[in-house]
Amino acid sequence: MITFQPVTWDNIGDVIDLEMNESQEDFLAPNVFGIAQAYVAWMETGHQPVALAILSDGNEVGFALLECRTKGLDEYKDNQKPFYYLGNYMIDKNHQGKGLGKAALLALFDYLRTNKPLAEAASIYLSYEPNNAVARKTFASVGFMENGEMEDGDDIVAKLVL
Repeated sequence: MITFQPVTWDNIGDVIDLEMNESQEDFLAPNVFGIAQAYVAWMETGHQPVALAILSDGNEVGFALLECRTKGLDEYKDNQKPFYYLGNYMIDKNHQGKGLGKAALLALFDYLRTNKPLAEAASIYLSYEPNNAVARKTFASVGFMENGEMEDGDDIVAKLVL
């Protein structure tokens, strides 16, 4: 069963130690960098981070880092309501290939709908590099739709309505 635990002093070391396969390292920064970026974004923009350890049967298997965006709602042309931005999402290399990536995303949607950790949000946005076929396939399989926008010049933006 997939559950989530906020990243705290008790588990931050374990979250930082989670690793991607070498082939994925060009697509996503290490977790420690993602956590640092979220803090800086929070200080500069007010977008509060939601950092979650992903657990499968009580064992840490991944990491999800979202920002709750309640300001600048016109950042994406198809949005006018508070939303979450999924900036980092990963399953540890030792737990990949078991269906946990898709299962954890579906559980994450339920978590956000039920717990509303920072705000009631209408959607989730994310972006990925066009040549990251695994991410594109995984996110599409759970309902993310590319919205035709690009972020940082070359990353594809996709949206899921909660």
